[in-house]
Amino acid sequence: SFIDNIIITNQIVQTIKVFSYDPDSDENNAVSIVGPYGSGKSTTALFLYYYLTNSLSVNVKKELNRKGISQLSNPFNKNDIKVIVGQKTSLDKSLKQAFKFRNNFTNSINDKFIKKGKRLVLIIDEFGKYLEYASQDPENGDVYVLQELAELASRSNGLFKLITIRHQAITGYFSVFRDSYLNEWRKIQGRFFDIVHSNTIEDTLTLIAPNLDRFSNDNYVLPKKTKERLINNPAVGNISNLSLLKNSYPFHPFSVLILVSAYKRFAQNERSVFTFLNTTE
Repeated sequence: SFIDNIIITNQIVQTIKVFSYDPDSDENNAVSIVGPYGSGKSTTALFLYYYLTNSLSVNVKKELNRKGISQLSNPFNKNDIKVIVGQKTSLDKSLKQAFKFRNNFTNSINDKFIKKGKRLVLIIDEFGKYLEYASQDPENGDVYVLQELAELASRSNGLFKLITIRHQAITGYFSVFRDSYLNEWRKIQGRFFDIVHSNTIEDTLTLIAPNLDRFSNDNYVLPKKTKERLINNPAVGNISNLSLLKNSYPFHPFSVLILVSAYKRFAQNERSVFTFLNTTE
């Protein structure tokens, strides 16, 4: 399946570890997965969903165990997890619609879940769209809704977990506003534990290695001059020792480095690299 073929990156490990240690505690119950377009945030959230529901395959569980991550002793049911995709609209209205609540959303979560001892993991993908709406319509910007939800999660004894996925810091969406309004959003950002997705070039090379393996040629030998310019090159650093660069056929090793660097700067990171490698054009 798709989840079995996911390469477990450092960012996935970091995210899972946040939730693997005493999931019933109030520590880090409001979490944000933050990173640029195409950096694997949604993939991490999907992997987290499978981890929380104990739905990972035996082989993946073994790999996590080798990385020091055990399975949850009390996993979540699939009905305990609600996934919402953000829209350019009011956060409060969108959440009420998704849960079919009429009254105050935070109070409803408290009454219908926490007070009854029921668990809820709320994952909001594309959360930045709500923030974009709030920046365009500050009067209806839901600043206090997000703050109330983060506070509720922090005192829920682990029953309520709030996970948002966005492309930049919360304050980045409101940088043009006056300090008093911006400070309100800074306070809210401080209530979230941020897990930053920003893969190094080495991480990206490790991710794309299986895609290049299908082109590999065991008879290919890296030219001596190219090898000399690659190894111990201060501009390349330690990644010159990666086996991928020593046999990157049909790509020149420097072409691979340029490809990864260019897509990280000008496009959508790993997503764009994979799209290019899998194109038929």
